[in-house]
Amino acid sequence: MENEPDKSPSSGPPPPDIPPPPPSMPPPPDIPPPSSIPTTSEMPPPPPVDPYTPPAKPVMDGDDGEDEVPGSDAPFEKRALAGVIDCFVSGGLSWIVASLIPKLGPIVGIAYMLTRDALPFMEGHSLGKRILKIKAVTLNGKSLSGDWATSILRNLLFAIPFVGLIEVVVLFVRKDKAPPLRRLGDEWAKTKVVFAKEPSAI
Repeated sequence: MENEPDKSPSSGPPPPDIPPPPPSMPPPPDIPPPSSIPTTSEMPPPPPVDPYTPPAKPVMDGDDGEDEVPGSDAPFEKRALAGVIDCFVSGGLSWIVASLIPKLGPIVGIAYMLTRDALPFMEGHSLGKRILKIKAVTLNGKSLSGDWATSILRNLLFAIPFVGLIEVVVLFVRKDKAPPLRRLGDEWAKTKVVFAKEPSAI
């Protein structure tokens, strides 16, 4: 018999390299326990609510921040609009009275413009100011109701046709200055115009 060739293990291909096992993972670090959360019994009680405190005024969209606080200074826009309304009232009264007594019509219209801030049945408002919820008062805040002399003095320029426009210009020029906003008649009569404390229904 022929001798078979020797088959030693070294004659074959070398065994594949086996990667070493991965190193063991380090233990997780010690995480301190979370701080204790105070229970409801440990939390301080809420501050007491005053039942007499009025609720905060809500802020509406488009609010320009102008506060109509009673007694605060009335702005130029409201005063000008009230003046326009009073001019229409004066013209209407003149036309109605003139249709009955022609010579008396203009006198009634001028009389309304002079005494409009002292009318007792209007609570010291002119019709225009009453609609706009503003009022002419003294510098101390006293109503002009029944104070005919002060009303006539502060409205004297409006009794002269077109001269009253000077007062409108004065108000417009002074509208951005510190309150109170006062025209010439206000300075002569020592008055100002404010938001009414108790707006009256018409």
